Amino acid sequence: MKNIDLHEIIRNAAPIIMRCAPKIKPLIRFAKTTAGHIQHEAGDLYHIKDVNIYSRSFLWEPKPTKIAREVSPKPFATLQMQFIYGAPVFFKPTIAEVIAQIPEKDLERTVGFEVDGNNVGFTDDSCHHVANVMLYGWRPK
Repeated sequence: MKNIDLHEIIRNAAPIIMRCAPKIKPLIRFAKTTAGHIQHEAGDLYHIKDVNIYSRSFLWEPKPTKIAREVSPKPFATLQMQFIYGAPVFFKPTIAEVIAQIPEKDLERTVGFEVDGNNVGFTDDSCHHVANVMLYGWRPK
């Protein structure tokens, strides 16, 4: 994947990010055990405790708050997105990075997203991480 100027994209998308962040939330898969919740790729989608949308990765020590029953169990789109890193070994996507890269046509429909942190790659020039992001809408009634 060819590198994009992610800093500029985030700056330009600031009004969209601020408008959409209250509605478009990260979703993390957790399995419930006798010891509590553990992250597990086969678990249920959960909402997590809010984090700073610009400076904190939602994947780092996420705290489940409630199961995302209102969200469709199947994503309506899977997109390849880029993420800024401080060091190649630290994958630290932010909510702002994700929202800034959601196509305008999908913003209204999206209520949650899940990042595949198990299959992270790099742009062609190794300047950014690349990962698949699944977009979710409301559960059909």
